Amino acid sequence: MNYSGVRSTDHFKFIVQDEELDADIIEEVMTDTVYFKFKVNQDSYLHDGVTCDHKTHDTIGIRFKCLMCDDYDVCGKCLEDTLDPVRHDGTHLFVKMRRPLNLDQFDGWTALTKDLKFDGDESNTNHNINCSNCGNGINGIRYKCGLCNDFNLCAWCESNDEHNPAHSFIRIHRVVDPSQESLIFFRFALTTYHGFKISVRPEFTKQGLESLTSTHKEELEKTKKLVSCWNLEMDKMLVDGVNDSGKDPLILSSHELVVYETFASTIQEMTNEFNAKHGIEGKMDLQTAMLSVKARFAVMKLLNQQLLDCIPFIDLNKWEEEWSLAHLLKQLSGVIFLEVKLAIFDSVMLFTSESINRPNIQISRAAALSGKETMFMQAFKQLNGVDAANLGNVEQAFTVTYIGEGASDAGGPYSDCISTMIQELHSEKIPLLIGCPNKIGEVGLNREKYIPNPSLTSPEYLEMFEFVGKLMGIAIRTNSCIALDLPNLFWKKLVDEEPTRADLQAIDQICIQSLDMLLKIESEGVTKETFGDAIEFTFTTTSSDGREMELKEGGKNIPVTWETRKEYAELVETYRLNEFNRQIQAIKKGMCSLIPSVVFQLCTWKELELRVCGKAEIDIEILKKQTVYSSGYAETDTTMKMFWEVLSSFTQEQRAMFLRFVWGRSRLPAMMSDFNKNLTIQKLTYSEPDRFLPQAHTCFFQLDLPQYSNATIMKEKLLYAITECKAIDTDFTVHDVEIYY
Repeated sequence: MNYSGVRSTDHFKFIVQDEELDADIIEEVMTDTVYFKFKVNQDSYLHDGVTCDHKTHDTIGIRFKCLMCDDYDVCGKCLEDTLDPVRHDGTHLFVKMRRPLNLDQFDGWTALTKDLKFDGDESNTNHNINCSNCGNGINGIRYKCGLCNDFNLCAWCESNDEHNPAHSFIRIHRVVDPSQESLIFFRFALTTYHGFKISVRPEFTKQGLESLTSTHKEELEKTKKLVSCWNLEMDKMLVDGVNDSGKDPLILSSHELVVYETFASTIQEMTNEFNAKHGIEGKMDLQTAMLSVKARFAVMKLLNQQLLDCIPFIDLNKWEEEWSLAHLLKQLSGVIFLEVKLAIFDSVMLFTSESINRPNIQISRAAALSGKETMFMQAFKQLNGVDAANLGNVEQAFTVTYIGEGASDAGGPYSDCISTMIQELHSEKIPLLIGCPNKIGEVGLNREKYIPNPSLTSPEYLEMFEFVGKLMGIAIRTNSCIALDLPNLFWKKLVDEEPTRADLQAIDQICIQSLDMLLKIESEGVTKETFGDAIEFTFTTTSSDGREMELKEGGKNIPVTWETRKEYAELVETYRLNEFNRQIQAIKKGMCSLIPSVVFQLCTWKELELRVCGKAEIDIEILKKQTVYSSGYAETDTTMKMFWEVLSSFTQEQRAMFLRFVWGRSRLPAMMSDFNKNLTIQKLTYSEPDRFLPQAHTCFFQLDLPQYSNATIMKEKLLYAITECKAIDTDFTVHDVEIYY
């Protein structure tokens, strides 16, 4: 098909370059950028290396892979013959693939579906599920998306629907027991894409530009005046606020932007200070400040739209060269919308997501509980020598087998293992992290924070720090946040931002107070003559781990004098701000083995911390928005309303324990878009529900909840389960448990 065209008016025109495309346009969406989707012939794809097991020929076109056999494939033409019970088990499910798929990681997935329970009536073809496309009930063959949480199509819609082309569908011809629905999934995305996308941008003529400028001259002058006093600090404040709003700023108009009075008053104050400093007459009122924020947001939005297109072409490794675009972009990282950064990060992660041989590790929880060997050390010994390329899977970096336990790892043991390793890092079991001085001295802020142990500099310990960095890199790649409590100083070092005196005070208030006292000692009545009697310091300082460190050669024999006290204070500050540089560099080395440097150059330290650690506070409303209900429960049910009231009454620590119970992790993802699963709540039906505990399937982010009679009993049972029930043996074979008092 030869397609070319010009769409024009008096003032602008759209130009499309001639292209020779073997495709048909099936959809056109007009905006200031025009996108075309193409459907191309899918019947000629060769699934390289895949033989149809029915007639032993190459598989071309549509491929069906049996989910319940270890290695059985048929082409679309042979499927009906294969479904003859004499040739193949008639109850088996098949995944349908229109495009080639890399199945190097397929081993182990069949174990999840081999024991599926079906409706006892083989003649029943009503799945009691509505088609997600046409809305009708599905009778006969049902197709379920293997990656989406709840997306089903009838046979007709599956052959016509334009669902995500990277997803595969599972062919289900028997009615499945509702309790088994969560076991039916296929977490592999297609590795080949075909089609075209054309972006058509408006090209304004000189006449058009003059007309627009003339028509809107007064408005443009007013807008220019509104934003003329903005500086980089104000822009960063605006972008931070927009990022925190949870809305996509690239599709948000300035009119839709909600400007809070507190923020507008801050802008008002900063603007009036700027005007007074530069001799500009007049003061900005609050209403004008709000208009100024909206106008500046429009400027920031335009900047970010342009950056989204050009950043992929900038060599960010040259950020230290002052002449480079990368250096300028680094200075502007605080005014780049988080959505823009995430779009770039996601494309980079996908491009580097190849995992050749995802490793499996064997973990003894008994050994960890007995104190014989922590789970961190067990994992470190098995993964330390693994090529980082094999840890690059964006779904799950490695699999975990708990020795002597019955869990198959579809995500639950893996998440639990990482969460436990992070807990161990924050304990005395592993010496890599120590409490910051404020924590030890119980003074100041950030008493919950940990810092790298500066005394651990041996090659063995530095390799362990590097492994911590790999865990952080895995957290970013898989959108699985880990609960690391590290201070601002640490995160700033990772993104090459200079920490400040305030960052040191945030972890060691006594140190800063001592230095301030020394520098201002004259206010205490101490003079040059009496200084030696009042102060007996030498050029040494105490490190965060309690060691005496010389600040210069022979420092322990050099007294601090009235004249050298400022030098001493500067040396102490410099040492304390850099005392664990070697450990941080080892951590960064581990991260860089899995995360391209673009992440460090575009992220602010706050954003990097958010990507690795998520939000420390668990917002129940966010979790509620990511929840689906099945098997007898609906959002409007009394039991569900009671459940959310109970969960809202939990402390943050209890909420983290609940999340660990149902998902194997203790923090929510940084962004709503980072959820790769929804929380599923299913009903457990008992004649006496108050006697039973809830059950969880960590692999599937699923809670099976009895219909308790009141909130008090529900809270009691939930708290007992999340506190005492730590085994993962029951992920796939759940036994009823009664609790008697």
